Amino acid sequence: VIAAGERVENPSKLLLSGLTEQLVERLRKDFDYIIIDTAPLGPAADARLLARVADTTLYLVRMRYTFKQHLEVLSELYHDQKMPDLHLVINDVKPGSRYSYSSDYYYRWQSK
Repeated sequence: VIAAGERVENPSKLLLSGLTEQLVERLRKDFDYIIIDTAPLGPAADARLLARVADTTLYLVRMRYTFKQHLEVLSELYHDQKMPDLHLVINDVKPGSRYSYSSDYYYRWQSK
């Protein structure tokens, strides 16, 4: 675990400085998986800036809490291929609800 450290005045500048690439390159030598947790896509640009060093993007949403507008932004990012290997994880789905998973139903992104 690498803690966030001190708050910096311009985090975007730090993420764009090249130090992020150096860190991830160094970590790849020792670890099979590197997980970077960022702020949601809307409020901060962190996730978009870190996408360039990511192999896969997991976007977590919570049932009945995540706004549909956020999913629209996510859909655009998916179709524009701005986030690498984008996957949606839906959390807090109650078993037996009308939104629960069954073997004959699965969600696919709608083509525009």
